[in-house]
Amino acid sequence: FDQLFTLLIQHILKGPSWADMDRIMDIHDEYSMKSAFFWLVEKGKSSSPYTGARIENSDYKFNSTRLKEQRDHILQRGFESGLHKSVGSTSFEQELGRFQSSVSFNRNHYLLYRLPDHYNQVEQAGLKVDCTVGFADRYGFRNSFAQPFIPFNMEKGGPYSFLEVPVNLMDATFRTNLGESP
Repeated sequence: FDQLFTLLIQHILKGPSWADMDRIMDIHDEYSMKSAFFWLVEKGKSSSPYTGARIENSDYKFNSTRLKEQRDHILQRGFESGLHKSVGSTSFEQELGRFQSSVSFNRNHYLLYRLPDHYNQVEQAGLKVDCTVGFADRYGFRNSFAQPFIPFNMEKGGPYSFLEVPVNLMDATFRTNLGESP
């Protein structure tokens, strides 16, 4: 009960723990690092185009004043905002159109993707970096490959124009698939 009470007070006073971007940026600044914060623009459940399962997208309103101020603050501190591509039928272009600043990074929600469709959509949207290739149900790099790479377009016989940065782990993997506590 003490922990629940503490979490409730923190939530009321500071907001949800996932919105503690200043703490994350302070840690990154301490080590001279910069990162991208990925934002879901769709709220609520949508059906996965791959499995048909209903999957929760964001639990926040992307266009709320508070989140807009947070995204502006992130940019002011020299960090990036990226698209956290929602599950569902909206296109990259539709979701990118909801940002008021340019976005060049993407990471698909729950790492849901199908190749080569995903790479073709990233290319068509004009994104410069994709951070989707990884496992949703376990940690580790797909194909044991940890270095960023430029994917090869088999249909066109040449490289795509964006960089793929492999994902080593996804936080939800530990909680949802591996049963680990935060």
